[in-house]
Amino acid sequence: MNNIVGWNAKIGYRFLKKYTLIIVLVGLVFGVASALYVVKTKPVQYESTSQLVQNDNNYDLISSYQQFIKSNKFTNLLEEKIADSKWKSEKNTYSLTVSQNGSNSPFFSIAVKSTDGAFSNFVATQSVQLFVGNVSKYLSSANVSVLSVPSSYHEDDFKTRTVKTGFLGFIVGAFLAAVVSFLSMTVFGKIPDEKYINDMYNLKLLGVYTDGTTSQKESEK
Repeated sequence: MNNIVGWNAKIGYRFLKKYTLIIVLVGLVFGVASALYVVKTKPVQYESTSQLVQNDNNYDLISSYQQFIKSNKFTNLLEEKIADSKWKSEKNTYSLTVSQNGSNSPFFSIAVKSTDGAFSNFVATQSVQLFVGNVSKYLSSANVSVLSVPSSYHEDDFKTRTVKTGFLGFIVGAFLAAVVSFLSMTVFGKIPDEKYINDMYNLKLLGVYTDGTTSQKESEK
């Protein structure tokens, strides 16, 4: 047991001494690259939300509202509003969702996300107006009221997403670097010094091999 513990301690010390900096640097490179990927592909989003309520006990109908706002009819109406506004160049750059505040709750929300907070607020306002004015034409049982209109917007969890992705990238990069470094130390490469055999296999130094050329040069000296 002492030999195993000693072997592990020696190998661990040798490994950490030689490869810690490399592992950390590789991890940092992966972490920064992962964070930059999020910044580039999934930039900060601004969300504007409106709260509504289903006035009767037909809560199951709320799940159909998501399908309604995704329909071509509703999308075309909303796109017409955007085309007539100063944000006409921002068409199709937002996401629109309906979410219920609990499975048995009559309350639900309409939320819009985009990279422009004012644009999110505009689309959310238009969406609520179009939704209330048209949903009963397609869903006869729809009976909703608006509790709050979109008057502001807030940043989504961009910072949290970026930090989590960067940290995950660091872990993956450091792990890969550690595996490659350990294989390099134990499987591939050359014996770096006289203590290597003792550290790796708990064997004393058996001898030093020198080729004939070296021996001849030493004798000539």
